[in-house]
Amino acid sequence: MKKLIMNPVSMAVLGFLSGGIFRFIDYSNPMLEGFSERIMLWMTACVVITLCADHPLQSAVLNICFFVPVLPAHYLVWRLLADEYGGYMPTPKDLLVGMLIYLVIIPPYAMLVGRSRCSGFVPWIMRPLIIILPMAATLIFYGLPNVTDLISAGIMAYVIFIRKLGRYYNPV
Repeated sequence: MKKLIMNPVSMAVLGFLSGGIFRFIDYSNPMLEGFSERIMLWMTACVVITLCADHPLQSAVLNICFFVPVLPAHYLVWRLLADEYGGYMPTPKDLLVGMLIYLVIIPPYAMLVGRSRCSGFVPWIMRPLIIILPMAATLIFYGLPNVTDLISAGIMAYVIFIRKLGRYYNPV
């Protein structure tokens, strides 16, 4: 099952579907407005993909394959539903700026997550940073975190500290 999901084509399809579905949830439910634009949601996806990957190169490829289709799907649903639900109509510049942000932030973040998989003092220090950095970005860009940010932080804490997903240990 893991090989079926953890391949570039499946990740691209999953990214496209999640980008479109989350944007639709934004428009259809006023209580979750801005849900798909929250940094913690996408950083949680990056953490889970990275920790499920077998190798750092596979992690990088899978994250790129996931996040590149997210924005076009998000943008497409945004354009299609903007007339029906009203609101801000996106421009192609919005798509390009979002893609650049994802492609600049995701690879170093995935490397940080991948390095935290080892045993030792430095990875032990890095594990809390995986949750703190996106939460700090949330505070800077959005102010106080909302419920979805706290749920995302809880999922990250679970897969990093409790479940220890993808952890491998170096011999001492």
